[in-house]
Amino acid sequence: MPGVTSSADTPAGVVALHLHAPPGGWNSAASPREPDAVVRGTRASLGLPPSRPLIMTGHQAGLWHAGILAKYLAADALASSIAGAAWSHLVVDQDINDAGALPAPTADLRRVTLRLAPPWPGRVMSRQPASSRAGEIAPGMHPEVVARVERIMAMVSTTASAPDLPSQLETMVRTLTSPLFSLPRGVRATALASTDGFRVLLRAMRDDPVACVEHYNAAAASTPRARLAPLRTRGGERELPLWRIDPAAGTRHAVFSDEVSDVPPELLAPRALLLSAFLRLFVCDLFIHGTGGGLYDQATDDANSLATKTAELARIKQSDEQRVRLVGSGSGPVTEVL
Repeated sequence: MPGVTSSADTPAGVVALHLHAPPGGWNSAASPREPDAVVRGTRASLGLPPSRPLIMTGHQAGLWHAGILAKYLAADALASSIAGAAWSHLVVDQDINDAGALPAPTADLRRVTLRLAPPWPGRVMSRQPASSRAGEIAPGMHPEVVARVERIMAMVSTTASAPDLPSQLETMVRTLTSPLFSLPRGVRATALASTDGFRVLLRAMRDDPVACVEHYNAAAASTPRARLAPLRTRGGERELPLWRIDPAAGTRHAVFSDEVSDVPPELLAPRALLLSAFLRLFVCDLFIHGTGGGLYDQATDDANSLATKTAELARIKQSDEQRVRLVGSGSGPVTEVL
């Protein structure tokens, strides 16, 4: 694969980080377009600079392993190398990942899971409350690891006033990564559906749900490694690539074409390929992915994005090819799905 270096000389026990495309071409890939009114409005409503070159990366809420950290280091380094550029990160808060779990090693190299927050099975991250107290240190941990874990656990109580768990974890990550970079305020995935750009996509999906589903399912089938489930048909209605968030239970549910007009935008969130396509079309000049997000982008490309045959989307599709994927390899952690 062009731009991926060999790991043959990587010392034993060291995880090789491979980059695709080569970093030397990142600056030109991130060359800014002149944002149109929809892009400027979308950025502004998300608290992003409307007209500056914009680099993005992102992940689910939580304390990341080093492979995820590499994406953020790359975004900060790239933005610093481009005059006037800014960077931001996406918090994938419509996911149901267990962000309160903190994997840690014991002295005899067993893996244990510590708790920063209680689990909330089936509840999306945006509806999980901040944690007031962390769990206990597991027995058998190395003293050096204990000291670091105790620092992290102590941060739980000092950030307990956060409005929700993703905000709390973002504050903790900002403190922990401050020696490396200044983490900007994140963009929440659940905030995207209220933007100008998302209204364009919603209109396209409502006007032609059959074409939307055909594009999406073709994309899912084209990249089986991404393990994307196809959208379903229910009677004459089509499942759309959206989640509807139940505000009371905090659970997420599929949205069909006969329902979408009745759901308030603040309760909608994009799924999988739509999330990746939206950011590339309406928000950033370049997005740094991990291996999973890179697979999503391959699928999006194979289907010519989700709805880019509409004139409104075609006008700004020039950003569609502007992306970089960070690919980790080796026996250790790798950058994962966005």
